[in-house]
This record gives sequence, structure tokens and C-alpha cells, in this order.
Amino acid sequence: MTTLNLSHCEIGSEGAIGIGKNTTWTNLTILNLANNESGAVGARALSENTTWTKLTTLDLSCNGIGLEGAFALSMSSTWTKLTSLEISFNMI
Repeated sequence: MTTLNLSHCEIGSEGAIGIGKNTTWTNLTILNLANNESGAVGARALSENTTWTKLTTLDLSCNGIGLEGAFALSMSSTWTKLTSLEISFNMI
């Protein structure tokens, strides 16, 4: 799998935590989780994933991640190939 689009699926923070724990999507390059209300907790869980080393595009727009979630995302050292990060409409 290289692309996963779960936008508008109402996964919430629990869903984002589950996705963040995934260790099998080693070829994931595009992850769209827009409009899922994952919040800061979900953003933090996603940022802690160390498997997605090929991730180039991440869309977390409209998730209410706030400053805490944005900071957690900025601390990820795994996503060295990330070229597009969409975090609009997140109360940042």
C-alpha cells in the first residue's frame, strides 16, 4: 500500500492512535486523514510511528490538533521524506 485515504471517516483520536501503531505499511507515501477530529492525542500518536519512512504527504486538515498536536508532528524524526503537510483549520 502506498496511499491511504481515510478522510471524513470520523475515526477520532482512538482511530488515529490505532493507525499510528501500524507497523506493516512500510511503503506508505500518502496518508490523508483530513476531517476526522483526531485532536492532539491522535496527532501525537501518528507522529510516534517509526515505520512510515517513505511518507511524503500527510493531510491532517480539520482535525483540531491545536498547538500541542502541531508540536508533536514537528518532533517526528522518521518522516525525513515528507514534502507536503496539510494542517489547515486546526486551531493553530
